[in-house]
Amino acid sequence: MEIVQNKKKRMGVLAFIGFALLCTIIHIISVIAFNSTEHISVGLDTKQDTYMDVHYRGSDTSSWIKRDMGVYGKIYDAALTNNTNDTIKSWSLRIDVTDYCYLNQFWNGNVEIHQGVGTDQEVVQTLNLSDYEFNDIKLKYVLDAADILIPLKKGDYFIYYPAEEFREYPINPGDEVVVGMIVYFENELDITDYTLTYMYHRDFTKGIGFAFVLTLNLIWMGYVVLHLMSILAYKKAQKEVDMRLAGISSMADIYEAIYLIDIVKNTITVVGANPENDELRPKELTAEEQIRNMFETYAEDNYKDILMEYCDFDKIRERLSATNSFAFEYVSKKYGWSRIRYFAMDKEDGKPVDKFLFTIQQINDEKQELEKIMNQVESAKSESDAKSAFLTNITRELKTPIETVINLDNLILRDKSINQDVRNYAIDIRNCSRMLMVFVNGILDYSKLEAGKMQMMYSDIDFKNLIRDIDNVMTSKVISNGFDIQYDISENLPVKIYGDDLKLRQIIINIIIYILSDSKSRGVKLGIYGKAIDEKHIHLLFSVKNLNMNNSLNETDYKNNNNQKDLMMDSGMGMNLVTALLKFMGTELKVVKINGTNAELYFELDQKIVDNTPIGKVNWPEYLSDDYRK
Repeated sequence: MEIVQNKKKRMGVLAFIGFALLCTIIHIISVIAFNSTEHISVGLDTKQDTYMDVHYRGSDTSSWIKRDMGVYGKIYDAALTNNTNDTIKSWSLRIDVTDYCYLNQFWNGNVEIHQGVGTDQEVVQTLNLSDYEFNDIKLKYVLDAADILIPLKKGDYFIYYPAEEFREYPINPGDEVVVGMIVYFENELDITDYTLTYMYHRDFTKGIGFAFVLTLNLIWMGYVVLHLMSILAYKKAQKEVDMRLAGISSMADIYEAIYLIDIVKNTITVVGANPENDELRPKELTAEEQIRNMFETYAEDNYKDILMEYCDFDKIRERLSATNSFAFEYVSKKYGWSRIRYFAMDKEDGKPVDKFLFTIQQINDEKQELEKIMNQVESAKSESDAKSAFLTNITRELKTPIETVINLDNLILRDKSINQDVRNYAIDIRNCSRMLMVFVNGILDYSKLEAGKMQMMYSDIDFKNLIRDIDNVMTSKVISNGFDIQYDISENLPVKIYGDDLKLRQIIINIIIYILSDSKSRGVKLGIYGKAIDEKHIHLLFSVKNLNMNNSLNETDYKNNNNQKDLMMDSGMGMNLVTALLKFMGTELKVVKINGTNAELYFELDQKIVDNTPIGKVNWPEYLSDDYRK
C-alpha cells in the first residue's frame, strides 16, 4: 500500500513539473511572438496606448515666408507617445503628401523620400537632411541660398527612420519622443495622412505570465530541494548509525562486556561480551536487577554500598542528562581492578535519556602502569627539590662573602689617602663583585622559579638609581673592555614607580649581556619610555638596541675578543631567566631582527606611580660619574 502511494505521489510531482515547464515554454513563445509583431497606427488616434501626433509647432518663430519663391515655411513636430508597459524598440513614420510642397529638413534621423511616384521618373533616395553632400543627391531639388528644397506632389511620400544616438528609440514605457521637420508650400498644407509602424520589446521577466510560471517553477524546485535534503539527511543519519555501530563493535576489544540498556523497557541487549561470562548473567531478571546482581556477586565488600547507587536507573538517567558519560572504578573478586562506564545514547536536549551503554573494563595493567608513573614522578620531584634546595643553599652561602668583599672595598674607596693604583684595583674588585652578585641572584631566582616559590618583592623604584646601578654593574663587562653603553631615557618618566626593583635590574642586565654576545656588536643603547594610563599607572617600554652599525672593528676582531666570549657563556642561562621572569610578571620579551641579527629586544610593563614628578632632561654621561665608569 505504501509503495503504491509513493508511486502516485511521484507521478503527481512529475505531472506538476511537466505542467510548469509547459507553461514556461508557452510564456517564452508568447513573448517572442509579441516582440516579433509589427504594429501599425494610421493618423492621430489618442485612444490607442501608442500613437503619433504630427502638428504645427505654433510658436512665433515656427513659420516664415520665402518672398522670392512665394512659399510659406513651417515647422511641424511629430510626437510619439508610449503609454504601454512595454518598450518600443523600433518605429518609422510615413507621411503621404496631399498637395504640392517642398521638404526642407527632418532632423536627426534618415528620411526615405519617394519623388515622382506613379511616373516614369520616380526616384527613391534615403538622405540625412542634416548631413549630406550635394553631389550625392539624386532627387530633384531647388537651392535657395543655403536651403535645399525637395519638391513633392500629391501621391509622393517620405518615411522617417529615427536615430538611436539622439535617443529617439528605444522609447521606455510612459515616455514621449518628439522629432521636427520643415516643410514649404504655396497653399495651406494638410499633414494628417500619415502611418506609424512600430514594434515592442517585452522582457521575459515582466508581467503576470512570468509571475505565474515563476511561482509554478519555484514550487516544484522547492519540493525537489526539500526532497533531496531529506534524502541527504536520511543518508547522513544512516551513516551515523553505521559509524556508531562500527564504533561500538570496535569497543569490544577494549571492554570485557558491552550492554545496551533500555531504561523505559528495563531490558538488556548484548552488544559484545565474553560468552562464558555472559552465561552467568541471570537473563530472567530486569536490566536493573541484573546489574544489581552483578555488583552484589562480584564486587569486593567495601565497594558494594557505593555501587548500589549505580544500579538505580532514575539516578543514572539524571546524571546522563547533565553529561554524556561517567565512570566508576572498583575491585572485582573475579577480575581485580575494573571500570564501569555509562554512555548516553540518542540524547536530545530537554528530553530524558531512555537508552545508555553499560561497559565493563579490566584495568589491572593500567593501574600498575599508573602506579609506576606516579612513583617515577615522585622520584623526579624529590630529585628536583633536592637540586633546587642545593642551588638555593649554595647561592645563599656565596652571597655572604661577596657582600663582605663589596663592603670592604667600599671602605677602601672612601679613604682618599690611599694610592691611586690601589684605588683602581679596588674599583675593579667592586665592579667584578657586583657582576658576580648579579649571577648569584640569577641562580637563586632560577632555583625559586623551578621550585615554584618565586614571589614578587615590591618596593619604590627610583629611575635614576636604577640606571646608575645598571651602569655600575655593567662597567667591568662592557665599558672597561671597549664596548659602548648609551642611554635614551624619556623625560616624561615619573621619578619613582612601584615594582620589583631586583627582578627589573636582573632582566635588563641579562638582556644587555645577551646583545653583547653578538659577534658584531660594538655596544648597546638602553631606552626606557613611558605613557601614562591614568594618574596612578604608567605603561613602560624597556628597549635594548644592538649598536652594530658603522663599526670600526671587523668580524674577526670581535670573535677574538675574550670579554665577548665570556658574555656569550653568560647569556645562555641569563636569557632563560629573563623569559621566565617576564612570564612570571605577566609580559614577554619581543625581538626585532634586521638582516638576521637581533637588532633590538624589548618588553612592556604596566606599573604603579609613586611620584609622578617628571624625571626631566638628564645628561647621563655627566650624571654617571667618572668614578663609576672607569
